[in-house]
Amino acid sequence: MSAVQLRRLVDPAQDMARFYLLDVQQDLFGQWWLVREFGRIGSPGRVMQKPYRTVGSTFGIDPSGMPHAA
Repeated sequence: MSAVQLRRLVDPAQDMARFYLLDVQQDLFGQWWLVREFGRIGSPGRVMQKPYRTVGSTFGIDPSGMPHAA
């Protein structure tokens, strides 16, 4: 299962061209990861990952699957 949301912000007057990407991925051990990528359009951007025990907890709807240290 993967939920993806992509957003681009472009404002030439402010010299701003940015992108935002959210992705939910499951690894081979059954743990869920919220992957956030953002940065300037045309650059590799920055990637941040956070582990969760359940897919519901990545969306904040499952209090039993609170994030934990990797």
